[in-house]
Amino acid sequence: MKVVIDTNTLISGLFWSGPPRQILNLARERKIELHLNESILKEFSRVLRYPKFGLSDDDLKPIIKEILSIAIMNAQTCTQSFIPQDPADDIVVRCAVDSSADCLVTGDHHILWSKAAIGAKIMSAAEFLAYFDGTGKIDG
Repeated sequence: MKVVIDTNTLISGLFWSGPPRQILNLARERKIELHLNESILKEFSRVLRYPKFGLSDDDLKPIIKEILSIAIMNAQTCTQSFIPQDPADDIVVRCAVDSSADCLVTGDHHILWSKAAIGAKIMSAAEFLAYFDGTGKIDG
């Protein structure tokens, strides 16, 4: 199953327990395919540099390396706009389109409420885990 997760879900999965961490663990265990693109990775790197995380560039290298080891990087070809309320959110939706994702996991209300017709289910991390049955299939 192909899954795209947004930057906040990635960061939550790294630093805290809960559904985002469980999703990253599914990717580590190769029970799902985590799909990202260069724009999401750049945003992820930028956010990790916020002072509240207290990470140096040396701290970031193994984090980025781990994410790259569990993710499939997709070319960025889609240029369509999906989230007029917050165009910066389009990078995640475009990745879902480019990767033909089954699910887009996000906590961003603009994306969750968008009902964008992208061919992927759009859901929160908790919703994704409720649908995921451990076999790589989504019920419903």
